[in-house]
Order: sequence, then C-alpha cells, then structure tokens
Amino acid sequence: MRRLGPSARAVAPSRPQPAAQAVLLNFFAAHVLDRPGGEPDVPTAAAIEVCHQLAVGEHAVRSTLNRMVARDLLSRRRIGRETVYRMTARSRAVLRDGRQRIDGVGAVRADVDVRWVLLAFNLPAAAQRERYILRARLTWAGFGMLQGGLWIAPAPVDLSGLADGAGLEQHLRVFTAEAHPSTDIEGLAPSIWDLDELAAAYRAFVARWDDARVAERVASGSLGMELMLGQEWLELLRRDPRLPQRCLPVDWPAAQAQAVFRRARASYAREAEIVAAQLLGLAGGPSA
Repeated sequence: MRRLGPSARAVAPSRPQPAAQAVLLNFFAAHVLDRPGGEPDVPTAAAIEVCHQLAVGEHAVRSTLNRMVARDLLSRRRIGRETVYRMTARSRAVLRDGRQRIDGVGAVRADVDVRWVLLAFNLPAAAQRERYILRARLTWAGFGMLQGGLWIAPAPVDLSGLADGAGLEQHLRVFTAEAHPSTDIEGLAPSIWDLDELAAAYRAFVARWDDARVAERVASGSLGMELMLGQEWLELLRRDPRLPQRCLPVDWPAAQAQAVFRRARASYAREAEIVAAQLLGLAGGPSA
C-alpha cells in the first residue's frame, strides 16, 4: 500500500478535527457500502491511512477499530498476517440511513404542510441518565420540546432507535396530530427549535465550502476532503428538523448550503475514488 504522506492530507476550511470513528464510518459509506462487485475487506493499514489524511493518529485508529468491533459496527478476521474489517448489519443500517438523509431526504422540504408527531414521556426522578439519553436522541431525531415532557417533530420521524438499550419503551407515548387553526405553529417554531443557531451553522458551512479554490488547493487530498465534507453535512442534516417552509425565515439558508455541498462533493469525487481504490487494493480506479 502506498503511503500518501503529509502532502495528501486535507487542507480544509477551519473546523475541529474529526473523531476516528466518524472518519471510518464516512469512508465505509462512501467507498465500501454496496460497492459494485461486492464490498471489499478493509485492512488495518488502509483504515490507518484513511484517518492519517485527516491527521488522526494510528493509536486512535487502532483503539477505535477495537471499540467498533465491540459495538457490533465492524467484524474482524485474520487473513494470514493481516487483520481486515467488514461492516455488520448494524453499521450497514446506520450508513444507509445517513445516505438516505443526504441523497434522498435532503435539507429542503418540498411539502407545504405536514402532520406532527407528539411524544410524551414520564420518567422517575431517579432516572437521570435515562432522561439525558432520551433527550439527546429526541433532539437527534428532530424533536423540539413543546412543553415539559411533551416533544414535537414534523412527520415522518424514525422512532426505531429512541428506546434502544435504555429500557424506555414503557415510558413513551406517541401520537400524530394536526395543528388546530388557533395554534400559531409558525410563531411557536422559533421557541421550540433553535432556528438561529441552525441557520448560523448552515451559513458557516457555506462560508467554509463555497470556494472553488479549495478543490485546487487539495487536489492530492481529495479523499480526506470528501470525508470531512460528508461528515459535516450529515451532522447538519441530523440537527435539522426539516420544518415546513411556512415555519422558517424567508432567508433560510438550507437550499444554498445543499447546493454548495453537492458542488463540493462532485469536485472531489473522482480523485477520492481513485485513492480509495488504491487503499483497498482494487484495480481499475473508480467504481461503476
């Protein structure tokens, strides 16, 4: 395997260094998942080199691979003296969900009106850890707190992972509803979701990635740039409840950010795939 070296590291718009697990999952999603011809094994050395491009050290990568095996995100086996990794059913489901959010759902909601999902929970006072987990998962799923113990999100919402591993099923009550004409849902939205913070995050994304010179500066580091871009965009989408347009400010920046993401991804795609194929030991360059 060729070592890409310091010159191949992504010289990206300023942002925090990504975690090794995020880098690896992004790589699997972009270059391994459902690959034409079959999903290849990923050797340890390839995983280390992928993360090296984003300045993530070897020790962190090896520790992360061990944790991902323990969490059933990867399976591991030996081929001679080499250790290789494959995705599990769990990680495939996670990555396909992310792909659907990026390429299927997107950041802009086309429907004018929606039904709403209401979720109520009532946990014992001692269940502080469970309450923290549930609140984090609700926020991740696009819910905002309407009032104490009652959360709301625009339908559809994936509820499948809310109670996983936390034993919360018996504490959740879920309903679908329509807003009554007397309820000013447009006026309520900014108090339920932090739209100012989300808009600022979209605009920061545009400022970092809407620059044609970025691609010129990092031609040799396109794989790292592609992974960084994809991870940041997915994080944004997962923070966005995708409210109907009538609940958003007129200058909502999601559409502009989505266009920037698609242009930037296209500028890195071919070179990133060539590098990925080399790291995976695949001949023939870009996949079909």
